[in-house]
Parts: sequence; structure tokens; C-alpha cells
Amino acid sequence: MQPIVVRPAKDGVHELIAGERRWRAARLAGLETIPAVVRDADDRQSAELALIENVQRSDLNPIERANAFRTLMGTFSLTQADVADRVGLDRSSVANFLRLLELPENVRTMIADGVLSAGHGKMLASIADPEHQRALVERIVSEHLSVRQTEKAVRDLAKKQSEPSGGSSSPTSSDQDANLRDLESKLGEHLQTRVRIDVAATGDKGKLIIEFFGLEQFDGLMSRLGFESS
Repeated sequence: MQPIVVRPAKDGVHELIAGERRWRAARLAGLETIPAVVRDADDRQSAELALIENVQRSDLNPIERANAFRTLMGTFSLTQADVADRVGLDRSSVANFLRLLELPENVRTMIADGVLSAGHGKMLASIADPEHQRALVERIVSEHLSVRQTEKAVRDLAKKQSEPSGGSSSPTSSDQDANLRDLESKLGEHLQTRVRIDVAATGDKGKLIIEFFGLEQFDGLMSRLGFESS
């Protein structure tokens, strides 16, 4: 059994930080003692450990896990790499979970309910056009497409969009979308949060949306942007 984590409290008592489910299961099993790791943790560290413990539960659906990752980032001003290190994943896996939260609410619900998998969600999140995304969702459900089949459908769509029309040598919308997603990723890494770029149809104006998930993270963002409040 993986040890529970406790911290010293008053009068020789220890406070449980992580492992409540294991502790309760041990009591039901009639165990008098179980392995424990004692850590000197303050309230912030204890809260972080408890949340990390919750994130790693096997019964969380992908949307719950993605929300937990976002809460970790916002509450404790962590980067995607920080979260990945704490929960034993690579950064790209954490990023893919967080991208699920960018999907429309009905698609997130389908993933949470198991109608679509996280793999389907990852493929759908790569489609910028809402109409194309909605059409592919309908195909996945009606034709029972696997993740691999969905990936092929996304590649076919990208190939179709990249085909030149009328001999024009200007960049295709697919190329522009890929460039925007790449820029969003680089900006997000630099600012250590999620960034979205929305460009108007004219291509010469738009919005830069920088998200934050807590006041501490907001202060960090202001600092990285070179702004200091008086």
C-alpha cells in the first residue's frame, strides 16, 4: 500500500494531508497500523499535496482531471511543466488535458460522460473552425469512429483546406491556423498560462486573450508583462 502523508500537529497528534481514501479503506479492513510519511508542510503545501492526491485518482474523467490541473495552476501559480512534474506526467500530456477545456460545453459533457474519449477530444481541439468541429463530432458519434479514424478525418480535413484554389500563392487558412496555434503555444509557455488569439475575418485585427486562474497568477502575469501596480 502506498503510504499516507501526514504532518505533525499539537500534542503528538498527526494531521492527515493525503491518503484519506486509503486510510478509510484500512479502517474498514481492520488494520491497526498503516505506513505513513511524516512531512513538515505548511497550510499551502498541505493543500497542494491534497489536490495532487485528488488529481491522481483513477475514477476521475478527463474533464475532471483537466479542471483539477487548471485549479493547481491557478491556486498555486504553477506552470504546465510544474504540474506535470508533480503528477508524474510529461508536459505535453498536461497541455492536452487543458486543451479539452477549450472545447464547446456539449463536447466536454460528452467526454465527461464517456461518449467521446480524451483522444477524440484532443483531435477535435485541433480544429479551429466551429462548423467543421461540430460536423466531425456528429460523424464520430453516428459512425462510431475510433480515435485513429478521427485522426485520419482531421488530417483529411487539413489536407482539403490546404489545397490551393485558383492558383493563388497566398497562405492557406490551414497554414494560418497552424501558425496561430503555434504562436499561442509559445506565448502560453512564455507567460506560463493559456493564451488565445482570435483574428478577424479581415486578417488585420483581432483579440489576444490571456487567461489567469487566481490572483497570485494574475500578479505574476503583470510582472512578466512589465507592469507594476503602484
